[in-house]
Amino acid sequence: MRGQSSSAATYFSMLELDESEADAERLYYLAECARRGDDRSEMLSLIERLSARYPNSPWRLKALISAGNAFLLDNEHEKFEPLYEAAHANFAGQPEAAYPHWKLAWRSYLSRRRDAAERLRAHLIHYPSGSKASAALYFLGRMAESAQDFSSARAYYEKLLQQYPNFYHAVLARERLAERRLILAPAGPSKAAEFLTTVAFPERLLDSDSRPTPATLRRIERARLLRSAGLAEWAESELRFGARHDGQPRLLALELAAAASAPHQALRLMKSTAPNYLAADLRRAPAEFWERLFPLPYREDILRSSRLAGLDPFMVAALIRQESEFNPQAVSRANARGLTQVMPSTGRQLARRLKIRRFNNRLLFEPATNLRLGTLYLRGLLDEWGGRWEQALASYNAGATRVEEWLGWGDFREPAEFVETIPFTETREYVQSVIRNASIYRQLYSGTDLFAPAGGGSEARAARQPGGKKGS
Repeated sequence: MRGQSSSAATYFSMLELDESEADAERLYYLAECARRGDDRSEMLSLIERLSARYPNSPWRLKALISAGNAFLLDNEHEKFEPLYEAAHANFAGQPEAAYPHWKLAWRSYLSRRRDAAERLRAHLIHYPSGSKASAALYFLGRMAESAQDFSSARAYYEKLLQQYPNFYHAVLARERLAERRLILAPAGPSKAAEFLTTVAFPERLLDSDSRPTPATLRRIERARLLRSAGLAEWAESELRFGARHDGQPRLLALELAAAASAPHQALRLMKSTAPNYLAADLRRAPAEFWERLFPLPYREDILRSSRLAGLDPFMVAALIRQESEFNPQAVSRANARGLTQVMPSTGRQLARRLKIRRFNNRLLFEPATNLRLGTLYLRGLLDEWGGRWEQALASYNAGATRVEEWLGWGDFREPAEFVETIPFTETREYVQSVIRNASIYRQLYSGTDLFAPAGGGSEARAARQPGGKKGS
């Protein structure tokens, strides 16, 4: 990789370009080559040249964020903060500037600085449709609780649930609102309630998909005719076009999913056709809508393997949804396989522990075997981390060594702070998604024949306590 970066750097250095944006792009890629070659000094020097020549170029914004991320991965906050500050200061209002703005707000919160609440509120004002709005609401609520302003805390949490009912931070907000001091807090005017009226939150799409419009009915009829004529691809295109333009994506997604041959295919169709599905209300959308998005194939195997490993089956189902989308034949780029994405080498080690004879990699594609191995591995991680799900899930995704390092990056007062500090976007979102998935599974399937009622004191919630060294 470094050799390739060096060759690319030589090529870009020799280019002579007249157009300013083309030259700005050239400097950006030179800085990227230096970053990939781990030459931080050269990277910063190139960004200085780019900033001096083309201060308003979008390539400068990309370079500042990329360089900031390089230092973020090493937790060098004194180096990434100025880069993120420059990115937001010069490009405020652009969607891409939401990312560095949040990183600065989060750093302020984690460092317990006086301007933390101001930065979190500013993030909501400037980026109310951004991906971190739910996090800003949650942590503003936590700050209000610390200040004994329980009415404001309640206002923040209730707004979070109103806007983002199925997000990770909504799971946490529900738990906070169940606390006695928040239940008793007056719901009248508060500083938070007044502030929230100034935030232009996006309007939630609450379409009534249980009552199709005439346009939707015509769309479905055409799709069925196409499918009956053997034109399945045309039928799918018809429904996808309608989902984008007819205003009822959820109902059309259900029609698409009904034609799928396997649960994992139906799930993928649902997610791609109704990408904003998490904004839907569990109580208003049809039950089939949620059951397609959060299916439970292989129920008996999930239940059996979960019980043998002493795990919450809802957490196991949540992990499978994130790992493989319930595709038993799934293979990752890293060669992890099956429902729980077990690596062949890990599978062999676990098979020996379970005394599985004549183990071979093909067994990882068998749901029952894969689930038994995957749950055993997850149980081991959970034990290593003293029952703390956030650390166990992060280890499942990124490895325990990295998690051990990240835990030293702050004085975390609650697991959500650790999760938000995870520098790998994939791992951070993975942990949040699994915990969110488990909450939705619990709401959908608690009390069914195969799953005992989970109740309020779930294993996952009980495990979310501050701290987090292995075995502590």
